Amino acid sequence: MRGGSGMVRGINNSGYVVGRSGIEFNTETRGFIWSGGNQIQPLGSLPGGDFSEAVSINDLGDVVGSSNSKAHLRALLWTR
Repeated sequence: MRGGSGMVRGINNSGYVVGRSGIEFNTETRGFIWSGGNQIQPLGSLPGGDFSEAVSINDLGDVVGSSNSKAHLRALLWTR
C-alpha cells in the first residue's frame, strides 16, 4: 500500500483492524484490513474512484466505509 499517512478507524473482537492508508484525502488512499503480522489487505474503491476508507468492522468481518465514484462520495459495505 502507498504510504504517507494512515489512520486506524475500527477493531473487532477477533482483533481485525480497519482504516485507511495513503496520501491523506487524496488519490491512491485506500481502506485496509489488518489482522496481525505484516499482511495488510487493501480494500478497493468504486469503479472510477481513487479513494476508499474503512470505518468499522463487525465480528463477521463485514466492513463499512466510503469510496468515491467520479466526484461523489458513497457509503460502501465490503463483505467476506
